[in-house]
Amino acid sequence: EALFDEHSAPFSFAQPKKSPASPMITFDNVSVGYGDTPVLKRITNRIDPDDRIALIGINGNGKSTFAKLIAGELKPMDGKLQRAKTLEVAYFAQHQLDKLKPEQTPYEHIIGLMPLESEARRRSRIAQMGLSTSRMDTRAKDLSGGERARLLMGLITFHGPGMLILDEPTNHLDIDSRDALVHALNDYKGAVLIISHDRHLVEATCDTLWIAENGTISVFDDDLDGYQRSLTGSSGGSNA
Repeated sequence: EALFDEHSAPFSFAQPKKSPASPMITFDNVSVGYGDTPVLKRITNRIDPDDRIALIGINGNGKSTFAKLIAGELKPMDGKLQRAKTLEVAYFAQHQLDKLKPEQTPYEHIIGLMPLESEARRRSRIAQMGLSTSRMDTRAKDLSGGERARLLMGLITFHGPGMLILDEPTNHLDIDSRDALVHALNDYKGAVLIISHDRHLVEATCDTLWIAENGTISVFDDDLDGYQRSLTGSSGGSNA
C-alpha cells in the first residue's frame, strides 16, 4: 500500500443534537477566577447559537479562564451567568489530552460510547475523526500529537454538543490537518469559541472578535490587523 500522511484525512464534528434557545449563554456582570482571586470581572455579554467568536488577547489575560467558565469547569464568583437548559458544551484544550487513556486504542476509547453498536459502525465513527484504519488499533500513547488531538476532539464532540470551545487546537496539527479542521468547523452548525494564535484558522472560521484585556472580556470592534496595530502601537503596558 502506498504510504500517505495520516494527518491529512478530513474529519467532521457531530452536529448539535439539540438547538438551544437564543441567547444560549448570558453574562451579567460576571467575575471568575481561582480561590478568592478574580482573574476577570465585569463580563456582560451573550452568546447565541450561530456565533463564531475568536477570543484574542495577550497570554495571561484570562482567555483560558473564560473558556473554563463557559465549559462549566469554573463557577462565577460574582454576577449572574445563565445558560440554556439543553446546552452541551465541548471543550478542547491541550491539558485535556491527558484525559486519553494511554494504553487504550482509539477503538477501545469508543466502545463505551457505542456499547450496543457493531464493530463496523464503531470503526466508521472513528474514521470520521480522521484516523485511518491502521491507527484505530494503536495505543493512544503511540499516536502522534495530531492524532491524539483528533481523537480527543472526536470524543468530546461525540454526542453533538451545541457549542465548541477550542483552546489552541492547531498546536499539534500539520498544515493539511489545520485545513481539515477549518472545513470541519465550517460544516458544524453550533456556536464556536476559538482561542488561537493561528491567524488562518481564526480568519477562516470566525466572524466576531472578543478580547481579554484590562481584567475583563469585551467585544473587539476591529479586525486582526487592527489588533496587531494596537499591540505594536502601544507600549504594551496598557495591555498587561
